[in-house]
Amino acid sequence: PYLVDLGVNAIELMPVHPFDPSDNYWGYMPWVWGAVHRPYASGDDAPGELARLIAIAHQHGVEVWLDVVFNHTGEGDASMPTLSLRGLDDANAYLHGADGSYNDDSGCGNVSNSGDPYVQQLIMTALDRLADLGTDGFRFDLASLLTRDGGGLVERITRWGIHRGVRLIAEPWDLAEYQVGKWPLPWLQW
Repeated sequence: PYLVDLGVNAIELMPVHPFDPSDNYWGYMPWVWGAVHRPYASGDDAPGELARLIAIAHQHGVEVWLDVVFNHTGEGDASMPTLSLRGLDDANAYLHGADGSYNDDSGCGNVSNSGDPYVQQLIMTALDRLADLGTDGFRFDLASLLTRDGGGLVERITRWGIHRGVRLIAEPWDLAEYQVGKWPLPWLQW
């Protein structure tokens, strides 16, 4: 009952967000949501090359799904350099404990604040950008962290996904919450 045959052929790419390759080989510590990691390209147009890859996959009847990491950034905890949202609005961009420390339910040093309207808009803009390149679906890393606002962001992404005609896939757990089997349709779960 847990396996679903979607009747499609798909490839799922690990995150394409820019990241520091000197200490992160998989791309799960993003610096900029919605941009495409330039070293993945052979030339100067990384987004264009990704769009061409997706178009070729479509010619062969294959959907392309991207892993996206919106639950934290590559800045990690307070001991790591300021590279992303910390430099823009640390107090609101991340969840903090009463003592000012970063929430670490991601296991990566920080958790983005899914209830902040500017964080939500950054996420939605990133999704639009990647969908505009032809992406057919998105697998949300540690998606349960995106529900820390009471579910408003997930509802917004759900409406967006239906409107854009893309597949939404949740990794429905994190270090503090296990939400497997609790995600709304049309979401899939990994």
